[in-house]
Amino acid sequence: MRILRLARRLWAGSHDIYAGFCDRHGGIFNRHGGDFDTRRARRFLWLSLFAVSLAACSQQPEGASDDAGSGQEADQQQSEETNAQKIDETISPGDDFYARVNGYWLENTEIPAEFSVISNFTLAQARADGIIAEILDRAHTAPTSETEKQIGQFYASLLALPEDNMAGLSPVQEDLERINAIASIDDAVRFFSDPAQLTAMPIAMRIAPHPDAPEQYSVLLSQSGLGLFDRRNYLEAARAETLIAYQKYIGDMLTLAAMPEPDAAALQIVDFESRLAARHWSDMRRRERALVLTQTDTEALSAAAGPFPWSALLEVRAIPAQTPLIARELEAITGIAKYIQSTELETLKRYLSFHLIHRAAPYLSQEIAQRRARFEANVLFAAPQPADPTARARALTTDALAPTLSDIFVGGQCTQEHRRAVYQLVEEIRQAAIGRITNAQSLSETARVTAREKLSAIDVKICGPAEPAAAGLGFRTEDMTAYKNAKSVTAHKWQAALSRLGTQPAPDDWHAPSYRVNAYYDPLRNRIVLPAAILGAPFFDPARSDAENYGALGAIIGHEMSHAIDDQGRLVDAAQSFRDWWTDEDARMQGILLEKIADAMPLRHNTHDDPAQHQPAPETLREAFADIRGLTLAHDAFIATHAAEDTADNATFFNAYARLWRRKSRPGTLSDPVHLPADLRVNLTVRHISAWYDTFDVTPAHDLYITPEYRTVPW
Repeated sequence: MRILRLARRLWAGSHDIYAGFCDRHGGIFNRHGGDFDTRRARRFLWLSLFAVSLAACSQQPEGASDDAGSGQEADQQQSEETNAQKIDETISPGDDFYARVNGYWLENTEIPAEFSVISNFTLAQARADGIIAEILDRAHTAPTSETEKQIGQFYASLLALPEDNMAGLSPVQEDLERINAIASIDDAVRFFSDPAQLTAMPIAMRIAPHPDAPEQYSVLLSQSGLGLFDRRNYLEAARAETLIAYQKYIGDMLTLAAMPEPDAAALQIVDFESRLAARHWSDMRRRERALVLTQTDTEALSAAAGPFPWSALLEVRAIPAQTPLIARELEAITGIAKYIQSTELETLKRYLSFHLIHRAAPYLSQEIAQRRARFEANVLFAAPQPADPTARARALTTDALAPTLSDIFVGGQCTQEHRRAVYQLVEEIRQAAIGRITNAQSLSETARVTAREKLSAIDVKICGPAEPAAAGLGFRTEDMTAYKNAKSVTAHKWQAALSRLGTQPAPDDWHAPSYRVNAYYDPLRNRIVLPAAILGAPFFDPARSDAENYGALGAIIGHEMSHAIDDQGRLVDAAQSFRDWWTDEDARMQGILLEKIADAMPLRHNTHDDPAQHQPAPETLREAFADIRGLTLAHDAFIATHAAEDTADNATFFNAYARLWRRKSRPGTLSDPVHLPADLRVNLTVRHISAWYDTFDVTPAHDLYITPEYRTVPW
């Protein structure tokens, strides 16, 4: 596949695109009960605005070359495409459907050196990144507008990083001196709260819709400040080597900055972050909706955490003192505040200095930037080779200038014909869902009525926002260093967010750039969003068979649509009013359906913090159920729009679904704590779909077979 070679050249970072559908956050009711709390429901729905990376737009193939190497490239491409499509006939579909469809690909596909994971998602993102690279190169060399000229200037400042480390460190010297002059906890909080600073912020702050009043924006506080991101990297014995490597990296960076006693400082910083990590909530706890998103204020926070300078934190961010605050992890936030107050000031200063250098590294010198890139690639993301400097510059520019680049990307990728084709697919799946709900035996008549109303009312956004971003970038770029540009971007982003405080979210607000491989259901607006990057190959292509499109993008759309009316969608009706429209019996029946999924799930998958518990976490069950519902709805729509059910077409449909989740990762890559591994995501889903049994003649003699009474149904 040409895309694999493109990925090697263009992938600007070794992280994996998040391979899972909408991140859900714990249970508002027990599996068989109907207990409901409107406040908790609103908090949950606020948290539900997360997405998953799923697909990307196609890029026009380059013209064929006449050089001697073109024949070898064509042969390699043909071989890669054969491996991508080849079925392993030695494996029965009823024994391991995932391995049958993806075995040759897994065996013969090389993970590029810059990747820790290769999947359809990472390859599709690389394709979208290639299109962005063309936009950036044009803006750099031949801009066609004032906005493109500014983009090109920002990009050029990253391409022109000096080779000399001392010259590279000079831009941060003034800020390092500010840290060195810190004389109190109040000073430290004011420094790390400065929206123009790049250092770590142990208590993060952002502007987001209020969970109890989603019609307006509010201030959210959350735990933060870990250089290794995930608390598991600090607290689990299995990650000890990662922590050792991190300490060495800190020492190396402080040595470059000529810090006194860099190794001792590195040990202090690792100890500080480890204690910070111990106060962080685990990923699973952050999904317990009874605990998250507590409304508070500075007075209540001071009562819980002591004399931490909350007023300084708000003042520096230009937030009025009496503004209501939302604490995502209240106990963790107050624990972090107490810990900061008890920490020696010199330790805090060393922590802030390191993170300033670490976060500024991509904007300093090529060597300093490469040191950070090598550490993250080799240690955090288990990739043997970091991205090259040009790819890194592209990635940084893309993230910094997201709204503007998003508009340019959409303009070149989404035709009206393409939009219509995607919208037609959405409508067919919507009708399939309405049909399933009409005949659902597990929901009461009143619940079926509301579910049909809500499905009919789902708003669908395709490609990108209707209104483009304002012309220009909103800040100056001419004759500025890369580091100054980065600080300008950071400050500008905060000011743009701050301007929304107390206002209503715009009807056309999106939560992801159009060039990110992404899709999500927005529960507060009853909306499905499909950015431009998801509307092309390998997940949707009008030129290929309907069976493939329905089995891939159709299943994604069905998954997202199912969330509108599942155990979480029950909390908001078609008019977007907060009310529980399920009865206790509805909740009990849905709990039984979830139990069937749990019973069919292998014990090797355990998402609980406690290894002694072998029952999958509620979030994992919910996502697995959405996969089953999504594939069912896509198949219903496929059959309804074709004159007759054809076994070969059905096989193509299910094979496309299995290819959707193919994934290969390096040892040491952190696993997703919520979603099923790729093989289970395929095998567990299809074994609940009756049409799959019929298509592949799966019998009780096969490993994946479960008797009909133990298969779950969508509703």
